Amino acid sequence: MPLPLSTFTIAEAVKKADVGYQTAFFGKWHIGDFWDKGEGNPVSNPILNGFDYMFASEGNMPTATPNCDCEAFADTVDTCVKGTYTRSFCKTYWYQNDSRSTDVQNISYKVDASYNNDARNERNTFFLITKFEEWLTNTADLSKPMLVALFIHAPHTEIVSNQAFYDGCNNGTYCKPRADGTNYTDEELHYWGLIADIDSQIGRLRELLKVHGISNNTWLWFTSDNGAASYSPGRTNGLRGWKNDVWEGGIRVPTIMEWPAVIPDDSFVSDYPVVTHDLLPTLLEVLAVESDTPDWELDGQSILEVLETGGMLNESRKPMGFAYLGQGVSLSYIDMDWKLVENSNGCEGSECDAALYNLLDDPYEEDDLSAVYPDRFESMQDAMQDWYKSVLKSQVSDSRCIVDRLKSYWEYVVIGIAAGIVLCCCILCIAKFVFKLTWASLGTCCFCCQRVTEETQKEMEMATNMDDHEKKPNDNNADTSTAI
Repeated sequence: MPLPLSTFTIAEAVKKADVGYQTAFFGKWHIGDFWDKGEGNPVSNPILNGFDYMFASEGNMPTATPNCDCEAFADTVDTCVKGTYTRSFCKTYWYQNDSRSTDVQNISYKVDASYNNDARNERNTFFLITKFEEWLTNTADLSKPMLVALFIHAPHTEIVSNQAFYDGCNNGTYCKPRADGTNYTDEELHYWGLIADIDSQIGRLRELLKVHGISNNTWLWFTSDNGAASYSPGRTNGLRGWKNDVWEGGIRVPTIMEWPAVIPDDSFVSDYPVVTHDLLPTLLEVLAVESDTPDWELDGQSILEVLETGGMLNESRKPMGFAYLGQGVSLSYIDMDWKLVENSNGCEGSECDAALYNLLDDPYEEDDLSAVYPDRFESMQDAMQDWYKSVLKSQVSDSRCIVDRLKSYWEYVVIGIAAGIVLCCCILCIAKFVFKLTWASLGTCCFCCQRVTEETQKEMEMATNMDDHEKKPNDNNADTSTAI
């Protein structure tokens, strides 16, 4: 689902602080086309949403080969060299290039060739961290603050590990031997090899921050967008459901944060519930700025006090809502220890009915308490529906219809002129019958009226096609309400 350009993003939030924030986006975007392909889809890329720099892919990508596809534009067709992995999910990386008609350009080289075919070749995570290092070293001004979104693809299908990490898991260098003494499968070696590679590159990222002297006052938030997929070797430690579910297995993921200047010296583990919705309001509090859309209620809340005090707040947090469009609408709503779930994507039969759980006593969501606590069940159903209605309103009514389709003042002017011409035609047609004028005298105006009618019909068809496109399910993220 494209990110409406009216959405107030984290990149736009830090710019409001007016202290020279630099913003950059690396990796998987997956919330809009980067350029107009003539398919009627809204263009919504990182540059249009507050980021100064982008090196990103529009969607999924094999997690070994960083560039297994590239668009054969006239000026790159002769140098469009693909990576070695060329099966499904082939995407390419794009960066901004204002000299092109699309304003963006894809890389057209085989990535391992650009890194001298060394042992690190065709590692997607390594490649992205390297592009960040190049930006940090050659482009960023280290005397000014920065916000960087770095969304790596691994471990996403197609799951393909770099050979060195595959072998390292097989020989025990990176992966512990199985407790029962059996060998890992080929699929598991690829999967855990990717996890080991991620671990090494996040370590490299942290070291880069230290080398450049900016680690102390940098907030590093490391998390996942959803739980493990049922078709992968990933684990949920017994939690119910998988990726695409709104049960805990689909939405509860590990999170690690580092911010030496703010978080207490001793590391701590907190059970306080936090969601990615909280990033934006936390940034607003840290920077002492307000949202550009104050009439739109933020789903999350600031967690600054949680970071400062060691992991707990005295008061209850704001409820957290999740929605996924799979087999119908899957919804869940968490209010501290209590959770309401309805029609989770992987449900069957009666388990699709709304159910109430106490996560403190029942983290595996086995005991439905809706009949035991009917008042709480009903009140949480009402609250969840109100929340979901607000999400739909922000996605459809407030932003996409009003802002994305009427993108500028001049479109209002054009529509006003068109409406005026149509009205003029109607008046002249009435005058023809009242004053018995000939059609010849009205020919020019009627021709204009016909042209306006045809263009209006085309605009309506385009809008309908865009609506149909936007109703397609988002098959990647369990949380469709957040725009981060």
